[in-house]
Amino acid sequence: MIHCKNHNKDGFTFIELILAVTMIGICITAIFTLQTSLLTSVAERSDAIRRVLYTKNLLYEYMYKISPETIANPQTKKVEEPSMQVILQAKPIPDKSKLHQFQHVYIIWADQSWQRNTIKYDQKLVTFALIPPPPKEEKK
Repeated sequence: MIHCKNHNKDGFTFIELILAVTMIGICITAIFTLQTSLLTSVAERSDAIRRVLYTKNLLYEYMYKISPETIANPQTKKVEEPSMQVILQAKPIPDKSKLHQFQHVYIIWADQSWQRNTIKYDQKLVTFALIPPPPKEEKK
């Protein structure tokens, strides 16, 4: 029988190397998975902020164009980028509300709807606006 007298203990065994590589692979996989989910979440939140800001601008435009005569007519707008549909509506404050004491104040809201990955989303933005009646013409 031949005995090998080279029992050098300074290195790693093959099993130790395989375990180390496996643990590093598991850690890197977890980091990449976390990074992917974070990037997806950031993209969705960024999209949501863009939609809110765009709809806020539509609400301001609607408030400046509206008059007491045209309040009953909701407006529908289809927006290409970001892709969504917005319905703008206004109505007087209900009688049972404490805000009813203020004259010419209206509730104005925008209903957003959009679709992402075959799931439909809806969101509503609400504001109040003072819409005074048009000035009366003086009779001569």
